[in-house]
Amino acid sequence: MHKVYGGQLWMRVKIGLVLGIFVIRIFYSRNIRQLKKRPAGETNVPFTDIKKKIALWQLVQVAFVAGIIILSVCRFN
Repeated sequence: MHKVYGGQLWMRVKIGLVLGIFVIRIFYSRNIRQLKKRPAGETNVPFTDIKKKIALWQLVQVAFVAGIIILSVCRFN
């Protein structure tokens, strides 16, 4: 496997993006858990800020998945 895919740059970048998605999901789930632990009346952060942060996480995830798809279709060395 090291000689077939390991030496190709597109595969290394693709694996990096997959690992990046895992890291993003871990941080995203921690943030959501912290928000759920707070009582409903004690939110210090406005709802619009929370909505922007969630949208940013999702946008980054979509960009990573799009990069993985592009690398799967267009292989380069």
